[in-house]
Amino acid sequence: MLRREKDAVIAEVQQLLTDTENLFVSDYRGLTVAELAELRGKLRESGARFRVVKNTLGGIAADKAGRETVKDLLNGPTAITFCGDDLIAAAKALADFAKTHPQLEVRGGLLDASLIDHDAVKALASLPPRDVLIAQV
Repeated sequence: MLRREKDAVIAEVQQLLTDTENLFVSDYRGLTVAELAELRGKLRESGARFRVVKNTLGGIAADKAGRETVKDLLNGPTAITFCGDDLIAAAKALADFAKTHPQLEVRGGLLDASLIDHDAVKALASLPPRDVLIAQV
C-alpha cells in the first residue's frame, strides 16, 4: 500500500470516528467475501457502515480523532461497525449474523465515549427496537 493510499484510509477512518458516536469492533476471521457482503447489506439496512481496518492505520486514525480508547480493541483481523442513528438495530444485525456465522466475533465497542465489552453488545442486541422503546416511555 502506497503512502498516499494509507493517508487516505487514515483520513476516512478518522472522519468516521469523528462523526460516529457509537461503534462495534469485530473479528471477521474465517468469513468469505460473500458472507461479508451479506453482513454489510444487513448493517446498511440499519444505517450502519461496516469497514475492515488495518490495526496500525486504525490506531493512527483513533489518535487523530481523539478516540484513543478504541485502540484497546484493535488486535487481530479487525472490522469496525460504525453505527448510524439506531445502534440497537446494528447490534441486532451483528448478533443475528453471528448466530448463523460463528466466525464473526464481536470484541466490544464504544458507546458514546465509554468502552464496552462483548457482553454489553449482546445486552444491547437483546433490547427491543427503538420505536418500541420510545412507545414504552
